[in-house]
Amino acid sequence: MTDKYPSRNGWRAVLTGGGFSSPANAGHQSQGLARKARLSDVMHWRAGHRKEDDMPKMSERERLADLEARQRKAAEEVENARRALRGKYAAIVSDLPVEGLTEREFKDVLVGAIRVGGAPSIAALKVLPAVKS
Repeated sequence: MTDKYPSRNGWRAVLTGGGFSSPANAGHQSQGLARKARLSDVMHWRAGHRKEDDMPKMSERERLADLEARQRKAAEEVENARRALRGKYAAIVSDLPVEGLTEREFKDVLVGAIRVGGAPSIAALKVLPAVKS
């Protein structure tokens, strides 16, 4: 049983070996430890001292379902990030004068640059002679 009364330090309860008792009985009990406790401690005690380790374990089937749900969520986040990045790159291309290239040339340039990587593509393009427009 819990007897609580307000004090300057918040709610107070006296914890003894047999559970909570009134503060008046605390001095008369030979065993137990009197301590101040906040209301959260009292509620924790009443909940049966549950810890994370005491929680029921998930079955293998539940664990698999949970992992698959997390995997789907992670895949969605990756796809959203990919779309956002491609949108930024598309905005860059919209500012470039690409009208001088055919669609096929434009695609070939981009696919080749992506295939070999950015730095090698830039190095290869820098050695080409400048074209006067």
